Amino acid sequence: MKKLLLILPLLFWIGCEDESEEPFSLVDEWVECAYLSLDYSYEDGTTDSYEYIWDGLSMDIYRNGSLYVSRLYNNYGRYLYIGYVDGNKYYYEFDDGWKITRSITINTNGDTTNDNSTYTWDGLTVTYQSGGLYYTKTHNSYGKTLLETVADSSGQEWYRDENTYKEDGRRLLEFKYYYYNELIQQHIYEWDGNVYERTDYIDGEMNGKRIGEINKYGKEVKWDHYTCEGEGVDNCTLSYSMEAELDCDYFDPIPN
Repeated sequence: MKKLLLILPLLFWIGCEDESEEPFSLVDEWVECAYLSLDYSYEDGTTDSYEYIWDGLSMDIYRNGSLYVSRLYNNYGRYLYIGYVDGNKYYYEFDDGWKITRSITINTNGDTTNDNSTYTWDGLTVTYQSGGLYYTKTHNSYGKTLLETVADSSGQEWYRDENTYKEDGRRLLEFKYYYYNELIQQHIYEWDGNVYERTDYIDGEMNGKRIGEINKYGKEVKWDHYTCEGEGVDNCTLSYSMEAELDCDYFDPIPN
């Protein structure tokens, strides 16, 4: 009887602990996160560090201590301007906070090399022209690309991207890239809550693996990337790792 009395509180404590562990779920809104830092470490011992310095909606990125690029965002976290230290500049305009309607490129000589206002939206699908090619891109309600096709003026499809997501619309299950209707590249994801394992294929052969983690907004916060030679984890070696620090309260949620 004494043994039973000792075991019962233990079983009660274990049961309470299991009940307190809630399954992972994403927040039910579309939020872009502001980067604060981004660090890469490579197999050869080298590193790359990016520091993000914010002033309202303006931001400067320093790579390994040196200014790399400056950006201006709208209140939803979309680029309005990108200016690299080499002099190249990019400007963007949007409707509904995220639907691109115009893009402008200015080169290092100050010449406008692109001024594209051909973006036409029909719901969540946009069509536009660039470089003599015709693009069609369909999104889900979180702005994730479901299908992108690129064709020439005759209608001949050059390449196609296909993305399949879990029911939450943000955790990717499979990515496929076709070139002239031939499958060239494929990524397959397996999820356990907010942790994924991705297997990469080129021309049907396994050539990489990635193990990563996302936050509750669906943004990647870290990963380890492996290069592989054939199937099996024994044929994979760590190539590089990434860790990111994000502020997901910086921008307004995007209406969707």
